Amino acid sequence: MPVFLANPFLWFSLVALVPLALHLLHRRRPKPIAFAAVRFLMEAISSSRRSRRVTQTVTLLMRMLLVFLLAIAFARPLVKFSRFVPGNHRTLVLVLDSSASMQAHEGSKTLFEMARSWAEVLVNDLEEGDRVAILAPGAPDAHVIFPPVTDREAILTTLRGLQPGYGYADLTQTLAALLNDSENLRGAELHLFSDFQTTTWPAEQVASLREKLRKAGVAVFFNREAVVTSGDALVEGVDFAPPALIGDAGTSATARLRANAQFAGATVLRVTSGVAELNHSSLELMPSEQNRLALPLNPPQEDGQFTGCVQIDEDAFALNDRFFFSLPRVLGVPVLVVNGTSSRDSFFLTRALRPGGRGAAAVEPVAMDWAGFLSADLSMYPLVMLCNPPDLGEAALGQIRRAFASGATVVLFPGDAGGLTEEGLHAFEELANVKVTREDFPEAKRLEVLLGDRQQSLVRRMESILPPPWSAPARSRLAFSVPSASGIAPFVYGEQGAFALAVQPRQGGALWVFGTSANRDWADFPITPFYLVLMQELAKNSAGGGGRSLSTFVGDALLLPWPGDSLNVRLNVTDQQGRVKPRTFARHAVGEPLLLGDFHTPGIYTVSDGTHTVRLAVNIPRAEMLLEYLPSEGLPQSLPDVPCHYSANTTELRRQVESTRLGSPLWPALLLGALILSMVEVLFANFRSRPARHSAAMESVLGGGAK
Repeated sequence: MPVFLANPFLWFSLVALVPLALHLLHRRRPKPIAFAAVRFLMEAISSSRRSRRVTQTVTLLMRMLLVFLLAIAFARPLVKFSRFVPGNHRTLVLVLDSSASMQAHEGSKTLFEMARSWAEVLVNDLEEGDRVAILAPGAPDAHVIFPPVTDREAILTTLRGLQPGYGYADLTQTLAALLNDSENLRGAELHLFSDFQTTTWPAEQVASLREKLRKAGVAVFFNREAVVTSGDALVEGVDFAPPALIGDAGTSATARLRANAQFAGATVLRVTSGVAELNHSSLELMPSEQNRLALPLNPPQEDGQFTGCVQIDEDAFALNDRFFFSLPRVLGVPVLVVNGTSSRDSFFLTRALRPGGRGAAAVEPVAMDWAGFLSADLSMYPLVMLCNPPDLGEAALGQIRRAFASGATVVLFPGDAGGLTEEGLHAFEELANVKVTREDFPEAKRLEVLLGDRQQSLVRRMESILPPPWSAPARSRLAFSVPSASGIAPFVYGEQGAFALAVQPRQGGALWVFGTSANRDWADFPITPFYLVLMQELAKNSAGGGGRSLSTFVGDALLLPWPGDSLNVRLNVTDQQGRVKPRTFARHAVGEPLLLGDFHTPGIYTVSDGTHTVRLAVNIPRAEMLLEYLPSEGLPQSLPDVPCHYSANTTELRRQVESTRLGSPLWPALLLGALILSMVEVLFANFRSRPARHSAAMESVLGGGAK
């Protein structure tokens, strides 16, 4: 059923009766003519009369239709082609992406300010009785106004006061939850105001959302006024080696930097702690370039943690220009060294971990036999090294998994006890595809060890301290065959195969597996500089409270070990603006870590119970750091069975809303039809009015009469 935007023009369709009236009034009556009864003349008159009637009838119908088309066209009809059926009053759900990336600048305004102004224009177009709901995914409270209300002034006041948050926004999850919770949204308009990053509208979740939208009978409007086209560089992350301050030693911060396609030029990388700048360096970045820059750091000698910020010069998106960090400070690294059969299994390992004697040691190895390991509490050891294990049965695997759960790194060395087998390694799902074979050489074979996966910070650290290749003379070894591009072989043999494996289990922590023994039974590897430096770096890399991170992201939780025997721990959480929020955290058992969350802004937080104090670093989510956008044409195409439109400005949006609610305009086609009909009518009338050629007999009669 068409809708007419200018109904009064329909009365002009009555003008189509005028040609009919004129035709009836001026219809000619045949007049008798006194003439001789000539057969040929009578046949010509009869034929001419019939032809004239056909011409006049068709011409009359075309003229009436022409007037009718013009009248209907000026009435501006709209015809609906979609299945979207709105109610009498409009129901709008305004979903304003309030995530961190919407704080990026395009010109003098942020993307969020543009989206908010656009939504305000949409609200001002509403009529009395129309309802509006406002959702703000990415903000601390996503349900700003819900369920929908009709108070326009309250809606505008709330909308103008809305501010973006620092979290992550998944629009597909927001819409799915909305459709699950509400039953009164049939015929509603869902307006999404977002920059539509690739992470905001994940394709794998759109398929399930599409069916829900189709059943709900709603229309979706993708509204994106602008994206960041200015140059933007970011600090994607920072790796510290070691990840803790051990005694009076310093650390090194390696920043992972990235530039977008529009950025080109110089920037300065700085590391600050409080108001003090500890180090800086300048670098050039090219468009779409990824780079790494390491800065050595010597923090001031003071008790407590080392906190600060790694940052670059501010650009279009200031939030991804800085990365906050928090490192623990420890006096030494306790390392549990487990002997599988006898003390000789770890003889060289203990000396590599403590080469300068007990008084000068930053690493503190503690030796234990296999029976003691199976019953020991491993929570105090950030590094557990198993030398020549006799078996990897359920008891041993249970202890290893408990070590992972506390964030520890577990290192496995093979030996003649034969407990380290392919079947044993397959108990770890991350190593399920690894093939293991033992190789024995008739005499010592000099093997070359090279870098494998350079993505690991320890591998890059080894490269800077002791450049490869490294020598590892061997008489026996475990040969590891791993899938190509698996990323689990930090070091490889020059000839073939992996020298060591390193994975991060699902439970937490890290697992390292070496193909040669920790003593000299299989190789001379334990008396090489490579062995000494690698074991020291493994110990330092595991430092920091059992591997527990003191950093998290906005919207994420953090497991934090906390002393005491209370199950309900009351803490004061202080943000970097100095605002204190008392909170109570529960745990099931004494010794379990606390699950902390509710971090809504990036920065350094202080958590304290009055006796024990920890500082935490919070950053914006990784998904919000990269400004990578979906193409505009891909958004409506992702919902093929749902009425949806993409708009780049308010004028286009109003036209899309009108088309979706009332239908598509039909008047251009009607005007075009009227123009074509007027031309056809003229051509038809002229063609039918041409003098007809007479037959040869009639021509001879007329010609003879003329003589």
